[in-house]
Amino acid sequence: MTPEMIQETPMRFLVIEPSTVASIDLECILEDMGHTVTAVAVSKRRANEQMRRHRGAIDAAIVNADVASRSARPLIDALKSRGISCAVANSDETPYTPKRVAEMVERLRAV
Repeated sequence: MTPEMIQETPMRFLVIEPSTVASIDLECILEDMGHTVTAVAVSKRRANEQMRRHRGAIDAAIVNADVASRSARPLIDALKSRGISCAVANSDETPYTPKRVAEMVERLRAV
């Protein structure tokens, strides 16, 4: 992990990822960058439950495109209505890499 990949202000993330292995990879990368993964969800329904359960404790979400492709707008709207920035990870670009995650975090900070 290079110093430029470590962000100054830690963020709290909701990871919405149907693959257990990919969600563990993403969680490890985010934590290596100094962030916290508040919750992980494998579906839109679970994501909505986690948003309610962790109200105010999530700054941003990374959503796998496989979950988002099934009518993503309601999920993204729900995230935004709670003040949660959202990045949709293109499932064609698997696996998650530190560089790819750092770029997503940078885009989320710019929102």
